[in-house]
Amino acid sequence: MERAVGEITGIRKGCVAVFGGGDPRSGTERIVVMAETKERDPVRRADLERSIHALAETHLGAPIDQVALCPPHTVLKTSSGKIRRAANREQFERGLDTSRVRSPRLTLSLITLHALLRTLGERLRTLPRTLYSGYVWLLFLLLGLPLWLGVLLLPGRRMRWRLARMAARGFAGLSGIALHVERAGKPGDETPGVIAANHASYIDGLALTAALPGPLCFVVKDELRTNPVLRPLLQRLGCEFVSRGDKRAVAADVERLKRRAAAGETLLFFPEGTFVAQPGLLPFRMGAFVTAAMGQLPLTPVTVNGSRAILPAEHWSPRRGRLLIVVGEPLRATSADWQGAVELRGRCREMIQTALEE
Repeated sequence: MERAVGEITGIRKGCVAVFGGGDPRSGTERIVVMAETKERDPVRRADLERSIHALAETHLGAPIDQVALCPPHTVLKTSSGKIRRAANREQFERGLDTSRVRSPRLTLSLITLHALLRTLGERLRTLPRTLYSGYVWLLFLLLGLPLWLGVLLLPGRRMRWRLARMAARGFAGLSGIALHVERAGKPGDETPGVIAANHASYIDGLALTAALPGPLCFVVKDELRTNPVLRPLLQRLGCEFVSRGDKRAVAADVERLKRRAAAGETLLFFPEGTFVAQPGLLPFRMGAFVTAAMGQLPLTPVTVNGSRAILPAEHWSPRRGRLLIVVGEPLRATSADWQGAVELRGRCREMIQTALEE
């Protein structure tokens, strides 16, 4: 019967439910045909009802009690497409509105409105983060430009470093980033030598500048020498540019770094050399550990926590967060050779991994 009704022109195929239901007025059983149609013309709808009644008498040999023409997507089905007769009977008995047929134009308008409201809701949910991100970058420019000019103009490196540390601390405070430092020893007990820190974000340098006493000599990749904005800033702050491919250039870099450390400067390395969005540590390069081992210098492991959550790799929309800098106990190589450097790297990595909150 359902299939036959679905073949009537104007009735949607596969969208017909025939079920029995009790009549609350007479207390008897009645047969109902519930069929979906797009027809809105009353005359045409009346013709459809007559056609269904006639078809029912032919198939069932008896008249049906009621035809309920309803809009598309009213007849309930299972996930496999089968008619849910009990559920359709229940919604019919609750008082199905069989007269309302939504026009295609109205349906499209409602779908469009729903999509617009959903998009607006998503924009409103992300608005605070967007505003915060814009504020942080504006703050970065407002502090960065005076810092850049000040570093270029101030005569002494200690004065330049003091200005850089003041700007880094001010940036963290004004941007709502909580900065905490945990030290294995007392503040001021730091020994000049080598610092090896994990690298998780663009803001690691800023965090360490704000957290550690200076001046520090950041050891940075040679590619930054070609950056017209960063090169003069890094040079005036006393950073060292090192090669990462040519063995002879690397050897010369190590000797130069050893001389600076022997002169009482503190060298700061990021042994990973780069950073990614995924949490955890990348393999450590040997530069920091060869410098410390060959120069018989103390090496201090430093762990930066929280920077990846604030500004991950390949993202330019910072978030509020907490930075925790963990300064470990200084380590010394067991021997002033390659084996000593390898062993030192292993101990340093283990200490950073232990303090890392990722």
